[in-house]
Amino acid sequence: MHVLVALAVLVIACESEAPTSAPARAPEVRRSEPEAVEEPAPSPWPLETASLRESLERFTDVTSCVTRLRAGVPVEVAESLADLGYDAVFEDVCRALDAAKKGDPTACDELGATALRDGCHRRVALASGNPDHCPPARGREGRDPTCLAWTTGLVGLCDATVGDTRRTCRAVATRDASACRADARCQAAVQRYADSVADAQSDTLEASLRFMHGVGPHEDEHSSDVLASGVVLDVVGCEYRTRVSVGGPLTEGPQLDLEIAFFPGEDGWLVQPRALRYADRRVAVPTVASELTLEDSGFEPRRAGRVEVHVRGRLGTEGRLDVHASTFVRDLDARPAECPSP
Repeated sequence: MHVLVALAVLVIACESEAPTSAPARAPEVRRSEPEAVEEPAPSPWPLETASLRESLERFTDVTSCVTRLRAGVPVEVAESLADLGYDAVFEDVCRALDAAKKGDPTACDELGATALRDGCHRRVALASGNPDHCPPARGREGRDPTCLAWTTGLVGLCDATVGDTRRTCRAVATRDASACRADARCQAAVQRYADSVADAQSDTLEASLRFMHGVGPHEDEHSSDVLASGVVLDVVGCEYRTRVSVGGPLTEGPQLDLEIAFFPGEDGWLVQPRALRYADRRVAVPTVASELTLEDSGFEPRRAGRVEVHVRGRLGTEGRLDVHASTFVRDLDARPAECPSP
């Protein structure tokens, strides 16, 4: 700033000393400065990232793996691990590789940290091509959607994630490092896992929820995106069950809760609404719907399979409720072997 002020003073001084008869100078052309480009965050991965397949091919046993890792670790890193009291990280890393090579998810449960156990389960699932080995999703039902997308090829399952995780999920699932843009972590993940993921099958999975509450000629229509991430099917006996819920006791606007059961019949899967509740703090309405009628339905018990339900019910003596739910199965477990098939 001081330099700029000094230059300005010199220019003014020079102009005041110039003779009045001097020819006018041509207007100075100002060039716009290029916009500053924000540098991407550095990646914790090495510049040359070996693929998971290469790591597993190189792996022989836990002892040799630990020896190799310890021999190559910088002293500063070893010192920091000692400060953390976690110098057993090398054993955990090698035991996770051993589990992935053997396809043994139970071995992952012996690792010392939750994040390492989850990563171990993810690599076992990728190495074996079995989505049932994926780790649980943290903070939600079912298995980790990123792992499910990578092991099934259902790229649309990446939409159940958010932010940078979604970009990385899609880039790896489609084996497209260009989708990472300047995200170095994402690019490294593509290098690491692209040759272990299933071939991409489906990109977009549609979902919607519409419901209408009416009394006499008056109708209130609502919609919600709660089904955008799909539903998780719980196994109860030989049935599959799931819930569709909107709002809660402390939220503004309507609250909806629909429980649906799916069970095998002679001609295919039968769909039955088990309970339907509706409330709205702005309007006094009964909360439990009666006389439930299934108008239309569709069900495919597989990941990315369609779930379609159209239910009508009565609220008290005058109210009515109409619910249209359309979504997909994000995750499910197998039913017991003794259960009948539809």
